[in-house]
Amino acid sequence: MYQGISLTQAPPLAVVFGFFLNAQVYLGWAGILGLVEAWQGGFSLQGIYFIHCFSIGFLLLMMFGPLANAACPRWRATAIPQNDCDSYIACLNFGLVAFIAAFRWNLALFGVALVLLVLGILIFVGSVALKLREIEHFTPTIMYMCAALVSLLLTAGFGATLLGGYAQWWDMPSWLTRFHFSLGGLGWIGLLIVGVSLQVLPMFYVAPTFPKMFFVAVVPLLLLAFALSLGFGLEKLALAFGGGFITCFGALGLSILSRRKRKIKEASITFWRIGLGAFVVAGVLMWGAIGLEVLVNVSINVFVGGVMAIVYAMMYKIVPFLTWFHLSYNGVLELPNMRETVPQRIIKAHLILFIMGFGCALLWQMPLFAGLFCIICVLLSLIAGFALCKAYRIYAHTLKTAPRMKF
Repeated sequence: MYQGISLTQAPPLAVVFGFFLNAQVYLGWAGILGLVEAWQGGFSLQGIYFIHCFSIGFLLLMMFGPLANAACPRWRATAIPQNDCDSYIACLNFGLVAFIAAFRWNLALFGVALVLLVLGILIFVGSVALKLREIEHFTPTIMYMCAALVSLLLTAGFGATLLGGYAQWWDMPSWLTRFHFSLGGLGWIGLLIVGVSLQVLPMFYVAPTFPKMFFVAVVPLLLLAFALSLGFGLEKLALAFGGGFITCFGALGLSILSRRKRKIKEASITFWRIGLGAFVVAGVLMWGAIGLEVLVNVSINVFVGGVMAIVYAMMYKIVPFLTWFHLSYNGVLELPNMRETVPQRIIKAHLILFIMGFGCALLWQMPLFAGLFCIICVLLSLIAGFALCKAYRIYAHTLKTAPRMKF
């Protein structure tokens, strides 16, 4: 059962907000680049520009935000040094810009992208690893974080090899792209989503914990079998294991969410339901793709939509909580209500836009819907950025004007 956290365990507020805000910039950039490609008639959700702005820029930063305040209590107590975060974000930003520019202007920039992207990931993972050494008792959540970080390192390694192929330094074997996407999707993203959910759902919604068998035995075995099937080129077996993993987690998450004790109605619950429901659908589509290959891309799009819904659900719980948490830590007596930090009307507007974008993403092969999807990506980034700025403005104003407890 979730045991809570103490006031000394929160990371600097600017660290989490910095990750989230930077992520919105990349989501907007992905939408703009996609809109340019859609205008030229060549947009694809699997396009090299869009997918890397979305995965490296948006998802990676959005998922490191929850990791900083929900994954490892002992890590939070001595959060990542600010200079490490700055180094990571700087390397990621310049590396991704160099990566996009290399395709359009100069292949030599691939070398810059390779060094900066790999270095940025190594700095962050290295900082986390140093904090993990201080942990005496590894909970299932922390073990999932460790496995997710190992998957991220492997994903980055395969990505660096692919990048060398794009730069025409060497030939790329056909299996490398499959490994890169599979480890990134079901390894890094899948494991991290599961690991964070194990703690976030009981913590914020007073929900039952996940069954011990699920996170101790079933999922690791599924992922091991999935990795082995990829290694031996058994793609259909990989789809079966991947689909089973996603469906089990989605169905179990929906069941646990329905049994929560905190029954307050809020838009973040709908984000969770959409995300977990999308996982169930994506898993079923993967099973269907065993006999009908055309369903593979559809299942991937549904899975990514589910991931996006869950990271926004986490963001809209974590941001108000951390704002209140830090004000309380600073001895502020008149604390703002967490529901006022990010008003429900903003989250509902974001939710409606997200649902529209999700629908357009499933119809992206039609130019009209491809263009609408890209525009919605830009609008989503603006709404989320506005919500984050509003929360931080409330924090700064309250900290400056509200009466404080005398220590």
